[in-house]
Amino acid sequence: MNLKSHGFLGVALKNSQEEVLGNLYIVDRRPIADPKLYQDVLKLFAMRATAELEREQYLQRIHSLSESNSYLYKQEQIKSAHLSKALYKLEQTQVQLVHTEKIAALGQLVAGIAHEVNNPMSCIFGNLKCSKNYLQDLFEILALYQAQLPNPDSTLQDKIEEVDLDFVLEDLPNILASMEASIFRVKDIMQSLRNYSRNDTHECKKVDIHKGLDITLMILRHKLKANSERPEIQVNKNYGNLPEIFCFPGPLNQVFMNLLANTIDAFDEMNRGKSYQEIEVRPNIIEIETTVLTMKKSIQITIADNGPGMPKEVREKIFNAFFTTKPEGRGTGLGLSITWDIVTKMHKGKIECLSEIGQGTRFIMEIPQGFNFNKI
Repeated sequence: MNLKSHGFLGVALKNSQEEVLGNLYIVDRRPIADPKLYQDVLKLFAMRATAELEREQYLQRIHSLSESNSYLYKQEQIKSAHLSKALYKLEQTQVQLVHTEKIAALGQLVAGIAHEVNNPMSCIFGNLKCSKNYLQDLFEILALYQAQLPNPDSTLQDKIEEVDLDFVLEDLPNILASMEASIFRVKDIMQSLRNYSRNDTHECKKVDIHKGLDITLMILRHKLKANSERPEIQVNKNYGNLPEIFCFPGPLNQVFMNLLANTIDAFDEMNRGKSYQEIEVRPNIIEIETTVLTMKKSIQITIADNGPGMPKEVREKIFNAFFTTKPEGRGTGLGLSITWDIVTKMHKGKIECLSEIGQGTRFIMEIPQGFNFNKI
């Protein structure tokens, strides 16, 4: 370039780290009249251009980081979702394992008890039948003696009056009949226990729901009856005209057991510190109601109580696995979680809890009617 016939000025564009980003030039065909003035103006433009270039580079970096962060954020979300799903599956597997173990242990326990009780009960029952026959023979012989010796001596007559022979002859058959009825009652109880704990989790059967409820109430009878601290817990049954339905009887019986046992525990907690007379004024009551929901083609089972109720924050968590309000060592937090799975997953039904502090608690279940789960 011929500087005698042209004007030329230049300045480097440097950032704050003194890194050269480019160059800014002024070229004129004429000589520059005041180079210093032009040089100062050029520096101002260079500073402005450098600022714009730095700003553009910064925005590009921000955009690049934003895209990178957005990708990383999405990846973390996907990873978190996978981990949550895996944790939920692990939790459900753990619940199912505990549930299966409890059912298996219960079945073995009941089977063992039933076997051990059955042998002595069979012996008692067999001997009782023989005793009735022997006593009948003795009664006949005694009647013959009385016919042939209508006037025994004073010693024998005094003994007859002392033991009240007429009353013994009348009452002894009643005692034997009562013993026989008690034996049949024990046999019924053991059969009910076997029915309750039977391992038919994977077998759907057509059953009478009311029998399952009654069996559960019978098993819990010892917890319902009166004791030194409180009167008997009243159970009001309002059974509707239910048809037999397809269901898994064993697991459904466990649902009834979990709900009723929790209700009894809640009553005991509420009664703590109250006198027997105070509880009598407002007795503990459980109400069981069943009905057919014709429009929904299902049956509804309601188990309600006039117990302490529960706050909203507890009510919203009661079906969560391992959540419990009981003291450590008294509850696993699995009962209602298992109940939820049995009703909603195994039977494709619904269950909800309505409760407020001081207003009692109501569990409402719906089980599809006439649906054979074996065909799924």
